Amino acid sequence: MTFTPQEITQIANRLKSLHIPHESASAAHSGFDWIKNYGSLGSSSAGMLLTGPPGSGKTSTIHAWMGRFGTDRGARSDEKPVAYAKITGGPVTYRSIALDLLGAFGEEMIVLRRDTQQTLRQRIALYASVLKTSVLFIDEAQLIVSSKNEKVIREITEWLKTILNDVKVGFVFCGSDGFWEIFRTNDSLYRRCRILVEMKGYGVMDGEFRSFLNTWDIVAKPLRQVNLADDYWARRVHAATGGFIGLTADLLCDAAIHALEQGADMLRLQDLAAVHERRFPGSTSRRTNPFLG
Repeated sequence: MTFTPQEITQIANRLKSLHIPHESASAAHSGFDWIKNYGSLGSSSAGMLLTGPPGSGKTSTIHAWMGRFGTDRGARSDEKPVAYAKITGGPVTYRSIALDLLGAFGEEMIVLRRDTQQTLRQRIALYASVLKTSVLFIDEAQLIVSSKNEKVIREITEWLKTILNDVKVGFVFCGSDGFWEIFRTNDSLYRRCRILVEMKGYGVMDGEFRSFLNTWDIVAKPLRQVNLADDYWARRVHAATGGFIGLTADLLCDAAIHALEQGADMLRLQDLAAVHERRFPGSTSRRTNPFLG
């Protein structure tokens, strides 16, 4: 095997960037366009929910769309038509979310203990107005419900509801499967979210999925690859990744690195099985691990 782990990772990332997105990405972009146009009116806030498992391409879909709005696209340097916030780990409270949202506008100030919910909302609304922001993305939204304290979750959702009232932009909440259930339990929030897009993977027989496997075979040929696009291999890989290109690339990347660490000169079924079991502990049967048997 002539690749280093770093080179294998670079191959996976490059192939992900070359991949033709699933039509659900186009649906997401259409939703972003609508939210931006609605948010640009500045009358009231509308929301959108973007969901899918980790590795399904949610964040890359967001950044691909945001790429249209750089300073080379006519946006002035003192404006931020679209802003991106990522909810960080640790104890998630309305204060920590406020800090993440302020960071989306380039502000790194500390949220002081004396700052009330109202002053934090006003500060975020001021930045959005001054910077002429029309869309605010909130990624890793599943962390909103990471707290085991129902009181904290209620406090966060009520604060988000008031944020949508006071900050006149379009909001896009992005998170892994199931996070949007919190919106369904809060009717006021749910009514504001006009669009729900779920990222989809390719079918096992879809040309784009088979084409990706073929491309990996060609680019990673020094690994002495098996023919991954062969039906025997393709069905196993698809069963493990659901046809999501990002997940597929990450699986093949980690399995190739595992083979390298084991001193093998080719990608083997046991490498794929080991990586799958590492991702899903307890998947020790053919029913739960498609690379066994």
